[in-house]
Amino acid sequence: PFWAEWPHTNIHDAISADNLHQTIQGAGAHLIQWVTDIVGEKELDARLARLPPAHDLRNFSRGISCLSRVSGSERKAIYAQLLGGVVGRVPGAAVRAARALLDYILIAQYECHSEETLAQLRDSLDAFHVDKAIFKQSNPALGLLIHFDFPKLHMLEHYESGIRRIGTTDNCDTQTTERMHIEFTKDAFKATNKREFAPQMCRWYERHQALHQHAVH
Repeated sequence: PFWAEWPHTNIHDAISADNLHQTIQGAGAHLIQWVTDIVGEKELDARLARLPPAHDLRNFSRGISCLSRVSGSERKAIYAQLLGGVVGRVPGAAVRAARALLDYILIAQYECHSEETLAQLRDSLDAFHVDKAIFKQSNPALGLLIHFDFPKLHMLEHYESGIRRIGTTDNCDTQTTERMHIEFTKDAFKATNKREFAPQMCRWYERHQALHQHAVH
C-alpha cells in the first residue's frame, strides 16, 4: 500500500466518520431494505402512507418505494416514521434491532458528547448485533443474500474511538459540503448545451471563480 513506508503513519486513524454516507445513506439504507424484505414493499408503503400527519414530519402519501435518488433529508424523514410503520408486522427482534440502529444513527449525529452519550452509542450498536440475525431468519429466501460484513456497517465500530480522538462527527461530515453539489455540478450542467458537457462545466466553473476573485480583490 502507498502508506507502507510513511513514518509514524496509521492509515486507520486517517479514516474519519462520515454520517451522511456511512449511517444515514449507508447502514440505515440497508436497514430499510431488510425491513422491506420482511414486511413487503406494498405493505410498508401502505403503512407509512396511513400514518397520521404530525408537525414537522414529512408525509409519504405514496409510500417510499416510488422514491428515486433518495436524499439524506428524505432518509431522515423515513427513519423518523419507520418503527411506527413496522410495529406489529415484524418480529419483536426486528423491531429491537431496527430501533437500536436508528438510535445509533441519531446519537452519532450529536454535536456534543459525554461519557454517557458515548456509552449509549456503544450500547445501541451492541443491541443491534444481538438481534440482527432476525433479518436473515425472517426471510429464508433472501437470508443468504443478507450479510453484515460490509464497510459501512463495519465503520460503526470505530465511531466511539473516533469521537474520542478527533471530536464529534460534524467536524468531518460530508453533509456540510453536500449542498455544493448544486453549485458545482447542477448549475454548471444547466449552463451547457448538454453535449460534451464536462469541458463546458469546467469552463463555467473557472469563469465563476475568476469573477468571484475579481469581486473580492
